[in-house]
Amino acid sequence: CEATKGWLEPMAQRIKDDHTVVQIPLIDGIDANTISYYGGRSNLSIGVGGFTWSGHFAWETLPKSVEKSRKPTDPVRTVTMIGGLFAIQRDYFWKIGGYDDGMIGWGGENLELSIRVWRCGG
Repeated sequence: CEATKGWLEPMAQRIKDDHTVVQIPLIDGIDANTISYYGGRSNLSIGVGGFTWSGHFAWETLPKSVEKSRKPTDPVRTVTMIGGLFAIQRDYFWKIGGYDDGMIGWGGENLELSIRVWRCGG
């Protein structure tokens, strides 16, 4: 993942304002063939986390009505999150149970954490 200048401050401020907020950054693209960096994605719609019926994470686009009513810097509510790329207030992370020690392998932590955040008031 690539991080651009100024990505952290808005995320940290939202967490400071509400300790139950879990922030996920916009993930910029890197072309797998050319290693070209596509930062900002200003011409693309915002992707939010979702999941398939089989429980796999999937990116979904916002409905056009929501996309039109927001500024590019506005936060967006999402059903699920990426399990290893997020910002959360430390005490809140431990309050909702942190990562599950019994979960092995990749995948699943995103849905589990998302459900715990939802059920614990985040």
